[in-house]
Amino acid sequence: MSTCLAITDEVSSLCELARRLCGNREDAEDLVQDTLERALRGTTTYVEQGTRRGWLATILRNRFRDRCREMSRQAVPIATIEHAAIPHCDEPQPWQRVSEEDFAAALAQLDPEFRRAVELRAAGRSYAQIAKELNISINTVGTRLLRARAQLRQMLLHR
Repeated sequence: MSTCLAITDEVSSLCELARRLCGNREDAEDLVQDTLERALRGTTTYVEQGTRRGWLATILRNRFRDRCREMSRQAVPIATIEHAAIPHCDEPQPWQRVSEEDFAAALAQLDPEFRRAVELRAAGRSYAQIAKELNISINTVGTRLLRARAQLRQMLLHR
């Protein structure tokens, strides 16, 4: 199989990765095109020895980082900031589709120890205050909040 045909087999996974990195379709398509151009200009010896998907993903991530660095270095004239276009999102982010009722229902499904830690943190309490109130260590507070967030994410975003 030629390198060109082998690389085109990976385009869909590259597009998905680029979309997650860029946040919009247009920038993602540009990034994938730039990645493929770099890959096709590069040597084929690595492609034959290593995993093609990993090689392409590394090129894509490196190009994304390069673009971010370039953008942070460019000075933006103040006069253009007021008239800058607001980026258009194709679809709402997953967390934007979660209603208060959905969140309350998911919170109610958590283990009581996790739910209480989340409620106290949402009320503005520090980790130290939560630890004192629940009579647990600060590390345990962090662990409970981490696990609670993971469970909530699982329940709300994968429903």
